[in-house]
Amino acid sequence: MTALKTLAAGLCALTLSGALAGCETLGDMSDREMTGTIVGGALGGVVGSQFGGRHTDRAMMTGLGVALGAYVGNRIGHAMDERDMARHDQAAQEAMWSHRSGQPYAWQGDNASGRVAPMADAYRDRDGRSCRRFNDTVTFRDGYRRSVEGTACLNADGQWVVVG
Repeated sequence: MTALKTLAAGLCALTLSGALAGCETLGDMSDREMTGTIVGGALGGVVGSQFGGRHTDRAMMTGLGVALGAYVGNRIGHAMDERDMARHDQAAQEAMWSHRSGQPYAWQGDNASGRVAPMADAYRDRDGRSCRRFNDTVTFRDGYRRSVEGTACLNADGQWVVVG
């Protein structure tokens, strides 16, 4: 078993007793699915760890973040290739920089398409960063649709980065 599959198997074991879509058949996972599962789980864990006051609450939220992030990452990796993800990311940056609240920015890829729409004007968070709420909808070639809402903030490099 490769190191990547071992890491994906570990994530599956940590997340809802392996109930992730695709975890039952690790050998059949594509590299994109494995990468999506791992990256999504890691990012979800980071986001989840920001919630909960007590140590046990924080650990529970981190675990939930890992599970949800791994699932979403797996589904994205299932259908989106690097060019689709690049088109999505470019659309997200453009939408956050130049579109009014509620005005979606549409993009089209080979295996997926979607819309990214800022949902509120920029505001300053506790750390002084410029942030905006957004809605992101992706429709995959097989008809599966994923829609999420979140918050993105500007980082030091001038890129919008999802923070929650």
